[in-house]
Amino acid sequence: MGEYQEEPKIRARLCVLEEAVRCLTKDRNKITLASQDYVRRAYEHIRTNGTSFDQKVIENLSKKTITRWENFYSSIIQTRKPENLKVAYLAGPNPENDLQALIDFGVLPENVWAFETDASTYQDPVWATLNSKFPFLKLIKGNIGHFFAASPQKFDIIYLDFCGPLPSRNEKQKTLATITSILSHNE
Repeated sequence: MGEYQEEPKIRARLCVLEEAVRCLTKDRNKITLASQDYVRRAYEHIRTNGTSFDQKVIENLSKKTITRWENFYSSIIQTRKPENLKVAYLAGPNPENDLQALIDFGVLPENVWAFETDASTYQDPVWATLNSKFPFLKLIKGNIGHFFAASPQKFDIIYLDFCGPLPSRNEKQKTLATITSILSHNE
C-alpha cells in the first residue's frame, strides 16, 4: 500500500475535507466571527442592561444602520453549495486520492487545482491524472505559494498536506514560506 493510502491518512483526509466542505456550505452562517443578528442583539442588550453612558452611545446606532449591517452580512455570507467551491491542493504522486474525496463531497472537479513543486516528479501526477477518470484536473507545475503571489485566483479551500515540518532549515523545505505567501495573497 502506498504512503498516501495508509488508513490513518485516508481517515484524516476524509475528515478534514468533509469538515471544510460542510463549514463552507451547510454550516456557512455558523463559522463567522459575528452572526447576522449580532449587532441587533448587542443593541438590545445595551438598551436594556447598559449604563447611562452606554445608552448615550447607542443613540448613534439607528435601526436603519442595524438593518444595513444585516443586509451586508447576507451579501457576504451567501448560500454556497459544494459544487460552487474552488479548491487548491498539493498533488503529490497520486493527485486522484484527494480529488476523489473532494468529488465525493460534491466539489466539481473543474473547480479543483492541484500543484506539484518537484519538477523531477511532475510527470508522475501528470500520467496518473491522464490515466485516471479525472484527465481534466488543472495540474500546475510549480510552487503553490508562488502561484498565489502571481495569480488573482481565489480559493475557498486550500488543502496543504505537507510532509515536512513547518519551521525548517532545509533549503528545499519551504512549508512556512508557502503558508505565508498564501495568507498574504489569498484574501
